[in-house]
Amino acid sequence: MIPLAIYGLDHPKIPALLVDFRDGLNPKGREMSRRAFNDLSKNILSLSSFGNIPYFLGRTAYNFVTGRRGIDLNQPTRLKSYSELKLLLSFNGSLDPKLQREIERRLETVSVNPLNNDNRSEIQIARQQYDALVDFARRPDGLPAKIERDRRAEMVSLQHGSLARFFFNLGNIVSFGRYVHRERVTPELPARMDMARRIERHTHFLSEVAKSSPQTEVAWDMATVRRSLQFLADHAAGAGGSTARAATLIFQRTSDAEARRLCLDALYKINSKTAKNALLRLYREEPFHSEWRPAIAERLRNAVAEDSRMKPSEARSVLNQVGQP
Repeated sequence: MIPLAIYGLDHPKIPALLVDFRDGLNPKGREMSRRAFNDLSKNILSLSSFGNIPYFLGRTAYNFVTGRRGIDLNQPTRLKSYSELKLLLSFNGSLDPKLQREIERRLETVSVNPLNNDNRSEIQIARQQYDALVDFARRPDGLPAKIERDRRAEMVSLQHGSLARFFFNLGNIVSFGRYVHRERVTPELPARMDMARRIERHTHFLSEVAKSSPQTEVAWDMATVRRSLQFLADHAAGAGGSTARAATLIFQRTSDAEARRLCLDALYKINSKTAKNALLRLYREEPFHSEWRPAIAERLRNAVAEDSRMKPSEARSVLNQVGQP
């Protein structure tokens, strides 16, 4: 009998081709096509399932249809089948030694990593790709231009509200990703974007701190936590609801007096309804004789008095709950 091919049966409707004794480049081409498709979509076209809604919907629909029909075009099950085949070759001594060596040789040539085999052509291709990447990074119309476009797209949230951004995203979906709204760079926007990034970084850190332990000082260095809280208290005007939620959780999960004071300062300065509701909730939850209850009430009264957007009826309701000064 003449061996023709070896298949992996993890995808039974259309088995994954592992070794083709008639055409050694057939499995190699299939594996490289999968890698080339992923590299093209992510690195060249800058498409991702999380950042591009049309691509996400199209990829999801394609995977659903091909999965239902049993089509494994780029054969993602091949990796598992390769592992099983190599394990079988290692522990099964019933195969003819020559056939086993031939299978192992052909399996090694399928690797898409040029460091995993002795294929000099793949090493040369990898070097050429690296040189092309370096050249792209050095060209004025290459990586610097792409970074500038991404930065201008990031500035949209600084200039437009949620409703405007919704329509911008809708335009991106309708145009299948061709339309991307980008802001015109002005002298003050880079500084605002830098501040927004720093606020986001400190907010993300404090969110991790608050969620990681019911007692913050047990698991974290409070000096580091206080530095982040101090930064947010100083620049809370640019913070939002996520910052308010993080400060609220830390106030509830620490007994450090300075950290709790900074949490209240941040909540007081955050100009959002979420922050005021958080202060009101903390006021209600504190025991009647708590030393923090008057401090929360004072900050809440000041926040309501300074917020010109709050309706008079809402302001009166909050002041009635905490008492007039």
